[in-house]
Amino acid sequence: MKKKINILATSDIHGCFFPYDYAHRKTANGSMAQIAHYVEEARRRNKENLLLLDNGDIMQGQPTYDSSRPLFSEKMAADIFNYMQYDAITIGNHDIETGHAVYDKFVKDVKCPVLGANVIDKTQGLTYFHPYTLIYKCGIRIAIFGLVTPVIPYWLDKSLWQGLYFQNLMKTAQYWMNIILVKEQPDLVVGLFHTGWEGGLRSNSYCENDTLRIAREIPGFDVIIYGHDHQTNLMTIQNKAGTDVLCINPGCNALQLAQIEITKNESKGKTITPYHIKAKIINVSQEPESSKYMSTFKEYFQSVRTFSNKKIGRIEFAISSRDCCFGDAPFSNMIHNLQLKITGADISFTAPLVYDVSLSSGNIHISDLYTIYRYENLIYMLNMTGEEIRCYLEYSYSLWIQTMHSIEDPLMQISKYTIGNNTYYMFCHLVFNFDTAAGITYEVDVTKPAGKRIRITGMENGDSFQLTKMYHVAMHSYRGNGGNEFLTKGAKIPKAKLAERLIYTSRHTQRYELAKAIEKLGKIYPKARKNWRFIPEEWTKKAIQRERKLVFGYKDNNVY
Repeated sequence: MKKKINILATSDIHGCFFPYDYAHRKTANGSMAQIAHYVEEARRRNKENLLLLDNGDIMQGQPTYDSSRPLFSEKMAADIFNYMQYDAITIGNHDIETGHAVYDKFVKDVKCPVLGANVIDKTQGLTYFHPYTLIYKCGIRIAIFGLVTPVIPYWLDKSLWQGLYFQNLMKTAQYWMNIILVKEQPDLVVGLFHTGWEGGLRSNSYCENDTLRIAREIPGFDVIIYGHDHQTNLMTIQNKAGTDVLCINPGCNALQLAQIEITKNESKGKTITPYHIKAKIINVSQEPESSKYMSTFKEYFQSVRTFSNKKIGRIEFAISSRDCCFGDAPFSNMIHNLQLKITGADISFTAPLVYDVSLSSGNIHISDLYTIYRYENLIYMLNMTGEEIRCYLEYSYSLWIQTMHSIEDPLMQISKYTIGNNTYYMFCHLVFNFDTAAGITYEVDVTKPAGKRIRITGMENGDSFQLTKMYHVAMHSYRGNGGNEFLTKGAKIPKAKLAERLIYTSRHTQRYELAKAIEKLGKIYPKARKNWRFIPEEWTKKAIQRERKLVFGYKDNNVY
């Protein structure tokens, strides 16, 4: 007799609850409405053997979550996940980013266990979320074990995770695996990890993405469903005990769904073959919407649409994040201006947070701001010396450009890749690493090696710039907490000392503050500051023209 169970899993939904992209005001390719239809059909075929799991980062990314109405957002997420009848969820870093009031209520309201074995309550010394849960399906005893990336303190304001600390993933997995195998004696162990495959931010204590290492080094897992890095993947690897571990990542934004089929063959109560596990990633973008789902949540759908369509002002010039990749740009200066005005800082750091987005001239809506700020960063102001500011910029441009030795050499760090018969060019690093500065004037000499390219010539107000002087510097909270190591590796400020440097935290998010600033002004006129440049310009202008065409194609409006 064969016993069979099916696991369906989502990850990194990021608020894509409906078949509508509120940020861009257009139909979405995928959503929970399509996933709901697929799940409904699977349950109709065999309800008794189905498990539905989610890997975290549920609430942020679309206007379905907004900090200006957090409990509305939390209730919608809980109602949807209860309607879908999820069996277990692992908390994600962007769920933590909503703050205690939101995720604590979500955990209370959702009708399934929320997992996170490495999130510890400092007061009690116990796990803040469930470390694992046991589920029985078709006579099979399944342990679902959850982990979340531990580098949250490097990204998020302390108030959002007050009273918590995040343990090392490897140590936590080994500790709980010993307990699960001895105490629970499960037939199967499934890892539900909100941590990517490998790499990312590392320290002596933490590793951002550790799925591969856990799968290899800690025997006991039969299946690992992971996320966080947004990269679809399906791979079976062998652990150090010689056992196969199926690892699968369904990707992000409700476009795909992981499907895992587990079969157990039995004869007179005796297992004659091991479990047979097979899996695939289901593209739901062409799946029909669930009419029942849409009918159930029509009020939520319309409420978010009304909120996101709210007009907040006008922009008189079109701006594009593309410009930020190649020099001083109106798009980034809109953010610089906001940060300098709100904080009164001497200097501002910012980067384009989205690879390719533009705002056309005309009305600005709440939805437009989601194309700029998907997540809920605050605005920080820190004390930094002039030398630390210079080193910070050196680090930024080292992720961005390379040394030119002639006019024909490339300027940007660009990689070439092929999909099918098509060739594409892409920046080697994500564009949110391309930080520029306002408040100072400086040159970036592309003929010099990394670490020796930045020459700060003065302050924008005409004052001299001094390497030994302490300045007030504005940036978003992700950077200010150590995100992408600009302050630690770049400016060489120890992580433990960052809190001592913090002198201002905005009450509201960057997106909220920008919305209010635009509402107050009525109209905005973003323009380049002309406070920094690549040199020698006779080389860099030609290189930029060539490389912009490579990355963004011949249809780019600013190529010619």
